[in-house]
Amino acid sequence: MSAAQCPCCPNTLVSISITISGERRTMRSCSRCGYRGWYAGDSTDRLERIALSGVLDEISDERRANAPRRSDPLSIAGR
Repeated sequence: MSAAQCPCCPNTLVSISITISGERRTMRSCSRCGYRGWYAGDSTDRLERIALSGVLDEISDERRANAPRRSDPLSIAGR
């Protein structure tokens, strides 16, 4: 991934990517002006800006989908 320039100042952005439910999400931040943005996509050229609330919803949905069910005997602690 090539370095991206901050949209608010001439500084280079730091990028950190995670995968949520098989989809890549990238947070870009600027240490100079404090800009932060979340993006969807697999390549630098095709990143689409997305809202933080959408990323948090995706994480919450993934946790819920992977959480053990109460009816699952292995999910009961200490038994």
